[in-house]
Amino acid sequence: SLVLLWRHHSQTPVNFIVGDAGDYYAYLTSVFIHHNLQHQTGDAWYLLKTSTGTINVHSVGEALLLVPFFALGYVLALIFGSELNGVSTPFQLTVALAGISYLLVGLHFLMRLLNELGYTFKTSLLTISLLVFGTNLFNYTVFEPAMSHVYSFSLISIFLYYSYQLTNQVNPANVYKTMLVLGLIVLTRPNNVFIIAAPLLWFNSKTQLFEVIKKVIRLPHFYWAVSMAVGIMFLQNLIWYYQSGQFFHHTYKADGFYWTQPQILKLLFGFDNGFFIYTPVCLIFLTGFIFLYRSNRFAFWAGLLFFAVLIYFFAAFWAYTYFDGLGIRVLVDYYAVLAVIGAKVSEYVLQSRTHTLMFTPLLSFLVVLNLVYCYQNNRAIILRAGMTFEQWRYTFLKVGKSYQGCLGGANDLEPYAKTRPTVFASIFDTLKAPFNYAGKEFGLQLKMDSLGISSNRLHIKLELEREEQTLNSSNEALVCLQFERQEELGKAYLYYPVKLNDVPSTKKADQKKQLRYAINVGGQFKPTDRLLVYIWNKGKQAFRISKFNYKLYNYNYSIN
Repeated sequence: SLVLLWRHHSQTPVNFIVGDAGDYYAYLTSVFIHHNLQHQTGDAWYLLKTSTGTINVHSVGEALLLVPFFALGYVLALIFGSELNGVSTPFQLTVALAGISYLLVGLHFLMRLLNELGYTFKTSLLTISLLVFGTNLFNYTVFEPAMSHVYSFSLISIFLYYSYQLTNQVNPANVYKTMLVLGLIVLTRPNNVFIIAAPLLWFNSKTQLFEVIKKVIRLPHFYWAVSMAVGIMFLQNLIWYYQSGQFFHHTYKADGFYWTQPQILKLLFGFDNGFFIYTPVCLIFLTGFIFLYRSNRFAFWAGLLFFAVLIYFFAAFWAYTYFDGLGIRVLVDYYAVLAVIGAKVSEYVLQSRTHTLMFTPLLSFLVVLNLVYCYQNNRAIILRAGMTFEQWRYTFLKVGKSYQGCLGGANDLEPYAKTRPTVFASIFDTLKAPFNYAGKEFGLQLKMDSLGISSNRLHIKLELEREEQTLNSSNEALVCLQFERQEELGKAYLYYPVKLNDVPSTKKADQKKQLRYAINVGGQFKPTDRLLVYIWNKGKQAFRISKFNYKLYNYNYSIN
């Protein structure tokens, strides 16, 4: 895949370093390209502006792990005459290589761990094969290697291996290795600090646990190792101090948790990135708890509590879908723990020929399904955020080119707010008769001459009723949001188009439909700005609109 990427980059340029990935990577370009760590570039959503510099809210850990690959990219760029900007094709290639390399490192340690736990080579191989090809770990290694998840997966695999070694042989070397990796895990993604509880799986009883803890804390080297881990984590604070003169920053002021309203069912089974919908192999792996209950009650309850806390924490986050991506991507980091549980399922499948024959079709289908999901996700056949059941059903197992970009609408989550705002503006187009778009490129328009508020994030709820005169005649139409400054009316400074139809019509009953959409729009909005919401009928096709209105909410946030 790396060779193909290199050969075809001029025809189809790739860019792995976008979105969150670009913010993680920004440390490297700031230091080695722009030579100015105090003024980082990236998504404005994730930048803190201070009086002395700009802070990236994402941690520096992944950037440190990428340094050797960035250096290789720099050398390749010099050799082949590519731009030395940190994102040209050689750098893209080495990022892709980094994702694959860290995956292989993680799998190596996971294989060693499963072997230490007493599993056969066949059981370990089946478990790892299902993990790689049957889950979205494949997507975050091959298609999105600059995201942090494959690196966290690798580090957690190493941590699990050395923590298991430590429980069986308490010595300075194992203590230092375990703490070193723990420090890197937290530096890469602070939320992954939960992994500190995963080694409870290695014990058979509280007595055994306390015996090992006593041995570990009696080692003088333990305190040096802990200091080393804390020092590694504190590297982020040193960078903040260098950038702003302060060691500590609350970098997620715009985000928060609804602790009393965790969206557990939606996180697990929702069609908007639901964990078990897009990675059903993980549900199979979790049935390993049944076998664990029979063999080790202490580990069973410890593991169950670990996953319960993990799911609760991630489900309580306001954006429990974790924005755009494939599946609940924050859980990818913990797949090595899941593999330890899932290995018991693999062992059961390989226990007899009957079991193997019985489960092979199911597991094969789930692997194929995952690969289809990965393909769909990267060919815009499914949406990266806001999927509904109807959209999922329409695109299920579809891979044809005609399905690319077929879905529309918007189903954004309401942004986080301690007190959810009420409607501050609403416009209803009261139509005496349906508006006929046949032969017309433009028509209905909702206009708000001035917003009346300052904000950097608006939430818009749209409601339309559409009736097609021929099947799918409105499929090319767009609903457009256009923001203009008073001094430049007629010129959009922010333009946000949404495909009118969530799914194409497939039968006559679909021709008349109520459409409800929710859209988050970020920008620097002024009280005098004008907002236009209109339908652009690009193909001048025949359809009618009998309802067209919206409500506007102010979700202004402050991170600076």
